[in-house]
Amino acid sequence: MIRKTMLASLLVASSFGAYANDLSYSYIEAGVLDVDLDGIDADGFGLNLSAELGDIAFVRIGYGDIETDDRFSVFGFTDEISLSEVSLGIGFHTPLANNVDLVGELSIGRQEVEFSVFEDEETVKGASLGVRGKVNRFVELNAGVGYSDVDDDSETSLGAGIRAYLNRDISLALNYATGDDVDVTTLSARFNF
Repeated sequence: MIRKTMLASLLVASSFGAYANDLSYSYIEAGVLDVDLDGIDADGFGLNLSAELGDIAFVRIGYGDIETDDRFSVFGFTDEISLSEVSLGIGFHTPLANNVDLVGELSIGRQEVEFSVFEDEETVKGASLGVRGKVNRFVELNAGVGYSDVDDDSETSLGAGIRAYLNRDISLALNYATGDDVDVTTLSARFNF
């Protein structure tokens, strides 16, 4: 259960950052994550590098790492639970209106969960679909749905966010996503290139 919700939090946090004719899909982004896993608090960070491929596609590489705030005792071992994930995604974007894009992404990744002396690795498959658009030259909004599957355990999530542009290439974003047992708030900074 914890594994599934931690996975969803990383997937959602990385994929919703990827969403918008004046909208850039070539960027580097770093952010901090605040995660509520059905009452268990965790914090972490995420990094994304995205590059536009032609007029309608992009590729994204992401890394995320979260760790529970509390320590847990299992079979005589006491420690925090940590999860890290590396993912590769390929996506598309198509205009719906001026400065509003429909964005989709398919991703695959490798996830590692650690607790004391125990480690486990799994393949993660994901998909996201959303809308990204600029309200004006300083504000961008996004909303979408995400899906992740690890070891035949799946999670669906909904998310939305706001991005404030300090100039054409530098922006700050606040995103929120929620799934069955997880809520994730992300604060990030992005540099478009």
